[in-house]
Amino acid sequence: MLFKTVPEIKKYLPATAEFQFDAVKPFIQFDGEPKLIKTHLGTTLFNKLTTAYEDNAMNANWEKLLEAVQYPLANYGYLKAMPSLQTVSGKGGLTRHENSLYEHQTVALENSCYEAAYNGIELLLLFLEENADETEFAD
Repeated sequence: MLFKTVPEIKKYLPATAEFQFDAVKPFIQFDGEPKLIKTHLGTTLFNKLTTAYEDNAMNANWEKLLEAVQYPLANYGYLKAMPSLQTVSGKGGLTRHENSLYEHQTVALENSCYEAAYNGIELLLLFLEENADETEFAD
């Protein structure tokens, strides 16, 4: 997975988001990475980046690629996690947090995250185009 901590995720989000890593992790790992990132990087480059990140074997080029990947991925993961972050699942069923945002605030935050994820993918593709000759990114 291309994130290890909440602060890594939060540095790309539009607000001072507070959440537990496990609340966002599945949306990043099982939704965002395969659908959003792996499809644009390709399996080989995605696996190389993931391995370099997990093994702490990052050089300057890998760091730049990781940043280009993490920006859209954080926003996409947070966007997908938002409905579950606003609810509590208990014995009595689902309830909402009493201090939840108003609907127009939620929509504005969702739109902001969606736009950041979309624009981030555009920036990632531009980065890959500009760095296609780099040995690490030849795949």
